[in-house]
Amino acid sequence: MAAHVSLALHNYRVQELEKSHAHELQVQAQEMWKLHAQELQVQAQEIQVQAQELQVQAQEIQVQAQEIEDQFALDRECIMKCAEVHADELQQQNTRLTSELVLAKSNMECEGNRADRAEKNYQELQDKMNIIRPMLHAVANMA
Repeated sequence: MAAHVSLALHNYRVQELEKSHAHELQVQAQEMWKLHAQELQVQAQEIQVQAQELQVQAQEIQVQAQEIEDQFALDRECIMKCAEVHADELQQQNTRLTSELVLAKSNMECEGNRADRAEKNYQELQDKMNIIRPMLHAVANMA
């Protein structure tokens, strides 16, 4: 009788350990996903700030072009060509930053998928534990 009680107590402790370990793994996976998602979000925000700074620079360039036209009455075609060059450069930079933003968002989605897989793996572990527990009880009852 004492052996049955000891085995049952041992089985209970094992089950509690399994639950605790599985929960800890799930919490760790969620924390890692959250941290990585936060890092990617910070990167995306930095890229957005850079894009905004480029927009401000583009506006400043347009203001300077108007001042030059007003102050020196330069040839309008020459000023337009200069502004087009700056606009092209800014467009190239903006395109590059947009690509980086898309990549950062894609990385965030990948991390979300990883979290989903971790949760699925956790559920599969729980399902396996639910299959093993009755077997352990059956063995305990046979002893």
